[in-house]
Parts: sequence; structure tokens; C-alpha cells
Amino acid sequence: MGRLVTGGDFSDAQVGVRRRIGSPRLQALELVLRHGELTFQHLDLLPLRVKHLAHIGDLLFVVRQRDLDVLHHFIVQFIVHGAILTPETTQTAIKDMPDPQSLIELTIPAREADIGGLSVRRLLPWAKRRMLGPFIFLDHMGPAEYGIGEGLDVRPHPHIGLATVTYLFDGEITHRDTLGSHQVITPGAVNWMTAGQGISHSERTGTNERGHLHNIHGLQTWVALPRECEEKRPEFFHYEASLLPHLDLNGVQIKMIAGEACGMTSPTQTYSPLFYAEVKMQPGSMLEIPPQHQERGAYIIQGQIRVGGEIVTPQTLPIFLPDGFVKIEADTQAHLVLLGGEPLPEKRFIWWNFVSSSQERIEQAKADWAAGKFGEIPGDVNDALPLPLVK
Repeated sequence: MGRLVTGGDFSDAQVGVRRRIGSPRLQALELVLRHGELTFQHLDLLPLRVKHLAHIGDLLFVVRQRDLDVLHHFIVQFIVHGAILTPETTQTAIKDMPDPQSLIELTIPAREADIGGLSVRRLLPWAKRRMLGPFIFLDHMGPAEYGIGEGLDVRPHPHIGLATVTYLFDGEITHRDTLGSHQVITPGAVNWMTAGQGISHSERTGTNERGHLHNIHGLQTWVALPRECEEKRPEFFHYEASLLPHLDLNGVQIKMIAGEACGMTSPTQTYSPLFYAEVKMQPGSMLEIPPQHQERGAYIIQGQIRVGGEIVTPQTLPIFLPDGFVKIEADTQAHLVLLGGEPLPEKRFIWWNFVSSSQERIEQAKADWAAGKFGEIPGDVNDALPLPLVK
């Protein structure tokens, strides 16, 4: 094995970079390891932060349509960590790389959680991907069936720095908050609550709904507010299903829940560029997502789809690559939501139900909730959730 170049010493490494205008993706990567020299050619970008490069004997291979993440993974696993580079290990590394034609950056699996006695599948936040555009939280509620006298009981709890968005496919939920809002949300309608400087709300099954067998099925997302809106006065908006724009074309039904996409703009209040749409697809139908927004993804509720020919299974959230059109094809009847938007420029901290660009602001919200400063909810039993214990 050749000698090791460390600490950014590239004196014996010849590095060539060529950018292709219009695309941040790699079109071709030619890595030549020959006589102690390392040459990178045909890269859009090169991660020069790599600190350790091992030189070995003659070796030549070509990798096409790879992301920088794949290149970085290869270097780290087979060079930085000291794995022996041979033609055999190199071919193994190439085999383990993602499909070169993949349009998916990563796929987030659902994790089980519980809210008010209801089992949910949580997609965001995730360890490897905290946000998607301004969306910082995504829960898939149900489908769940309740008996007579039973129902959802999400006790009063606080929020700051975000907007909650509730959207149902089945059932009803009664929303109450410290502004005095009292709204029953039904399938296809939107509840948008802007927490801003602080609000408390409850989400429960109403008395009438508890009088018979009933179901609950839907999504709740949180949208982080831009920094200039984090301390705005709290607000509550409700939009009936009939107000949301929709289209039905070639076996694909799209309804705009919030934001703008597919030539439609929802009336739902928003504070930064985003899109959030419900999609139903017939088997064999196809939909193309344009690169209108920087960050895009799809949560698959039911059915099987293909993204650029790659199979995507239910209850996963594939995050698409940022450039180019994304082609979605339905293998079966499919139900999904599309969501994303422009990322916020500042980091967001999240703790319990609080979101902020400032950790100090979250600490203040903790103290305010513990001291009862968020106020009571008119018409609710006000059995507020306590501040979680920090382990």
C-alpha cells in the first residue's frame, strides 16, 4: 500500500475540478489511483475538507451519477478508517452505493409514538433529517377505531414559534385554545393554529362523536415560523374542504392543503414558501413534481408507488433530490401527501412542543408553562399536561 497523505497535504495529489453549470449533481466521477497519485476529474463539487487520503497502486474505476454524499461515504469508509483498498473491496464499495439513477436523497421510516392514547407514526423530526422545508414535525394519526364513550384526549399543552396544521381523512376532532377558539375539524378541512409568542390548546373527540363507534385518521404537521414571525401574536384559522383548490387529471387527484404547487395556491395562511398537498392516484397513473421548491418529499399513506422507477413502500417519507423533475408512478391505488418548501436560514431548536431559533427562548417557554402563564382554555376541563421531566 502506498504512503499516506494527511492534514490537507496534497503535494503529491493532483486534484482537478470541472463544474457543469446548471446541476449540483455529479455527472461522472473518475478516480485514478496510479503510482502514488490521486486524481479527481469531472466533479461538480469536491469535498476538499477530506483530511486523509491513502495512495495505493494501479486502480481505475468509473462511477456515474453519484452524489457528493456517496463520494464522501466511500472516502471515509475505505480510506479514512483504514480499510484495505483492493480491486475486490473497491467493487464491493461500488455495489453498496445507491442506485445512480435514484431521485431520492434518503427515505425516513415511521416510528411508533403515542398522543392522548392514540398510536401514531412519527416521521419528523428524525435523527438524520430534522426538517423538510419549514416542516419540523409530521405525525400520521391512526387509522384507529373507538368504541362508544371512547375518544381522543390530547390534554392542554403549549406551543411557541410554530404553526400546527391538522388535516383529517376520517373522523372528527374538537379543537379549543386559549384564544377562545372552538372548532370541530372534519375530513378534508384544515385547522391552522399559529402559536407565535405562545398558545395552549387541546384536541379531543367531541361528546356527540363519543356517542357511537367512530374512527380517527389524519395527519398533524408543525411548520416552523420564520424568525421575524416567531413572536407574533397567536392566531387560529379554519378552512372548510370546499375552499381548497383541487384538480383531477388522468387518474391523479390533487388537493392543495397549504402553500403553492401544481399551478394551485391554497388560501391557507402561511408565512414562508411551502407546499402541502393530498394526492390520490389510480394504478398506472403518473405525476411529475417540478423543481419549484428547494426541498421536496412525499409521505406514502397507503399503496405502492415508484419514484423514478424506484419502489417506495407505505408509511415512509422519501426526500427527493433538489434538482430536476421527480416522476411518481402508482403501482396500486395510492394515497400520499407531498410537502416541502424553502428551508429557513437559521437553525431551529425543538424541545417537547416548543420550537425556536433561540435555545434561551425555549428555556423561557418552559418556565412560563410551569408557572401557568399560558392561561386557561375556555370550555375545556383544563387538565393541562405537566412539563416533561428531564432525564
